[in-house]
Amino acid sequence: MTARDALAVLGLGGSDDEVSALLMNHGTSSEGESAAAEAASRVRKAYFRMAQKYHPDKNPAGRDMFEKVNAAYEFLCAKRGAKDSGAPDPDNIVLILRAQSILFGRCSHVLRPYKYAGYPMLIKTIRMETADEKLFSKSAPLLAAASECAYHTVRCSALNAEELRR
Repeated sequence: MTARDALAVLGLGGSDDEVSALLMNHGTSSEGESAAAEAASRVRKAYFRMAQKYHPDKNPAGRDMFEKVNAAYEFLCAKRGAKDSGAPDPDNIVLILRAQSILFGRCSHVLRPYKYAGYPMLIKTIRMETADEKLFSKSAPLLAAASECAYHTVRCSALNAEELRR
């Protein structure tokens, strides 16, 4: 399902300009935030209107359409539904890795007796990122965050250095 298909299911598949305005990812200006909020409000109202119309308790013949409406709304409400559904969000992964780096950097005296459990995924991430041809054109600096996390965990404890060496 594409975003255009989802909007069409919700009855918002008007002109191309209208669909583009609903799908557009606005910036952080106050004008962009109000436009994004307005688009989200229109989608939510369309969903409630369609869900009420086709709810199986009110319209037993409308079960299939009700399920389509639910799927379309869930797709549009997903953070990255219009761009890439199913793939992990690299920005969230970077945030997690940076938070772990901060923790191991600032609280190394507390974390010293523990072994970092994320090395298999950390090593996999570093290998995948170094092998990627588009490494420097990505918006999320995954390799830098993963390397920084590896550095801080190894610096924190000899157990981590031994685990990484394996």
